[in-house]
Amino acid sequence: MAVRQGARIAVFDDRCPHLGASMIGATVVDGQIECPLHGACFDAGSGSVLDGPTTQDLVCHPMRVSDSAQVEVGLPQPDRTP
Repeated sequence: MAVRQGARIAVFDDRCPHLGASMIGATVVDGQIECPLHGACFDAGSGSVLDGPTTQDLVCHPMRVSDSAQVEVGLPQPDRTP
């Protein structure tokens, strides 16, 4: 899930840390993201939890905008341990 506020873009996992609900349909107002399922609120720039029912932050991924204006996201590498 990507959130743009002016020139700033932040990229988060699509899962709310409270019960793993999808963040598709989340509202973004006044710098806050609200989970559509239970109403948890997060900072739209950092993913920090602002209001429950969760106490965990959204997972925020490093990103950059390339010279060709593409958003490039750094995702964790999968565990390849046999």
